[in-house]
Amino acid sequence: MPNPLLYVGAVLVALLPLRAGASPQAPAAVAQASKIAVRPRFEVGQRQELQLVRMREEWQGAARVRSNESTTAITIECLAKLETGWRCRWSFGKVETPKVDGAPGDDMVRRIAALVEGVSFEYRVSAQGVFAGVADEARVIAQLDERFGAMAQALRESAGADEAARKRVDTALERMQPLLNGRALLASSLREPQFYYVLGGGDFERGKPFEVDDQLPSPFGGAPLPARRRVELVDQRSDGAQALLVWSQRMDAKALQAALLARAVEQAEKAGERAPTAEELVAMDVRDDALIYVELASGLPARVEFARTTITGERRQVDGFRIEPRAAAK
Repeated sequence: MPNPLLYVGAVLVALLPLRAGASPQAPAAVAQASKIAVRPRFEVGQRQELQLVRMREEWQGAARVRSNESTTAITIECLAKLETGWRCRWSFGKVETPKVDGAPGDDMVRRIAALVEGVSFEYRVSAQGVFAGVADEARVIAQLDERFGAMAQALRESAGADEAARKRVDTALERMQPLLNGRALLASSLREPQFYYVLGGGDFERGKPFEVDDQLPSPFGGAPLPARRRVELVDQRSDGAQALLVWSQRMDAKALQAALLARAVEQAEKAGERAPTAEELVAMDVRDDALIYVELASGLPARVEFARTTITGERRQVDGFRIEPRAAAK
């Protein structure tokens, strides 16, 4: 059995390069208005048919060593107007078999992908148009736990009476469970919905980017790390009906390196080995880049492209996603 953990990030958690190994780059276009106002406008009964494309690429120097991709039909519905905003539903449709290094995925990949097929959850959006939490969390977690249990049972049954095969299945399931239990699977499935509404509302002026300090979860656990976020209006399109904004955030390099060192020291102490020095560690860089195309009439994204690039020495990993109208999906 192939190691399913090689594919979990791509199928469930992956974050997308628009070009091989590259972050999104804004295309050149003719400038129009110098100022725009983004005001999210939801209507009860409003329905959006979209497609989610998730990708991952891993590079060693100039050589791409692994890549994979999955596509999922999604539907967004506005259910109700609340005093504090709106209540919406996000539904996952069919998950197409991911591509793994250009080839169709294996049976394990298909089983993992199917865990979210047909799953939906209700969530709140604030009056400013920002994602404000899942409204039916307990129900969704229970449903996802049940699906993982059914997958685990099917895998055990496929091993039959072969004791060695059953041990391999149990070992694989033990490794997958922290990533694919209901709570973890819901958390990973919220990455795209949360970012779809990340812009919220605001006034933007060309040549005057909006910048703010933030705190991001450390990739090593523990206290969050300081980061800097930037949003800039770069273009208007579709005869002025759409605004293109470039969004980016950078994790503080010194704080990231300090967290990396602390993690390395902790692991060395547990293993009874010599702890590394700061000079011996390979530097790490984490950067997020996105393009957000906003329909000015509704104030909602028409298309979102996001890439997270993690660089460690000569190794580079790009996780990303693209959300686009289903009719425009390629």
